[in-house]
Amino acid sequence: MTMTAEKIQIPEIERTPAKCLPCDMMVSLGLISSACEQLPQGERSKCHALMKPLEERKAAPDDVLADIIILTGDTNLNAVLDRMNLIIFSATAKAKEKLIAQGKLDKDGFPIEPR
Repeated sequence: MTMTAEKIQIPEIERTPAKCLPCDMMVSLGLISSACEQLPQGERSKCHALMKPLEERKAAPDDVLADIIILTGDTNLNAVLDRMNLIIFSATAKAKEKLIAQGKLDKDGFPIEPR
C-alpha cells in the first residue's frame, strides 16, 4: 500500500476505476452470482445460465447485467450492491485499524512519516 500525506477516506461511490475489461467481467460475474443466489431455489439455475455468455467472453458485462435485471428486478441487484458497499466499508475500516496498530497511520487516519 502506498502511503500519501492525505487522510485515508472511504472511496466515493461515484469513482470509477481505469478501463479494465477482465476486471469488468469478474466484477459482473460476482454481482450476477450474488443476485442469482437471492432468488428462490427453483429459479437460480435459469439465472446462473445467463452468466455463460459472459464467462465465455461472448457477451459484454452490461448486456448480461441487463438480462439479470430483467429476470430478477433492479431491486434485487441494488440489494446486492448495497451489501457489497457495506462489506467494502467494513473492510476499509478494518484496514485503517490495522494500519493504525502497525504504526503506519495516526489515530485520525493520517500516514505517519518514517523518521
